[in-house]
Amino acid sequence: MKKLILLLTLFSSFSYANFAEVEISTFQLWSTTRGLNIIRVIPTNSGSLSNPGNCTTLDSYMVRRSLTEEEKSRMYSTLLAAKMAGISVSLEIMGCEENRPAIRDVILR
Repeated sequence: MKKLILLLTLFSSFSYANFAEVEISTFQLWSTTRGLNIIRVIPTNSGSLSNPGNCTTLDSYMVRRSLTEEEKSRMYSTLLAAKMAGISVSLEIMGCEENRPAIRDVILR
């Protein structure tokens, strides 16, 4: 039993090792539909981007392209609503997408 608890504890710590949550208040929002279906978020109020996945390009955050169209649409709608209302949004960052930190979730607080 002790070995199982140790193994589960070890496994759960690895699953969040490259995870971060960042809050941004001003940002550019890019949505490309020219065959790429890319959503980029470029913070304009911070000096450096959070990079828990050790990505190589740190000019913006990218919404994961592997998400369903529904998930990407909801994220884009949330980001657009925050931009239009001028309110902060939290991004959960995990891993990389096209060598940029990848957004796995968008949260209005």
